[in-house]
Amino acid sequence: MKTIRRDAIVGIYEGKTLEHVTLHFSEWWNGEGADFTFGNDKKRISLSMDEMHAISVAFLLLGMVDKDDVDDEVKKIQKDLFEREDLINQLREHME
Repeated sequence: MKTIRRDAIVGIYEGKTLEHVTLHFSEWWNGEGADFTFGNDKKRISLSMDEMHAISVAFLLLGMVDKDDVDDEVKKIQKDLFEREDLINQLREHME
């Protein structure tokens, strides 16, 4: 490998809804989309940003996603992430 992109987003989301869902996701190298793989590797999709926007609109129109619930969950995940990153930075400073 000749280059490494350090600012890409890669993650795992585990949802506890009607059925347990595990979703692995990774941003494309060019940042214009993402790949999604559900836990059992049987369902894989790659979507551009425009496709993600379109499917998000469809979810809301169908009433299958509650936007406020999603916003709340995203805020909680981001808060946890920032707290973890802060602890890591404190540990690094302590080790120097």
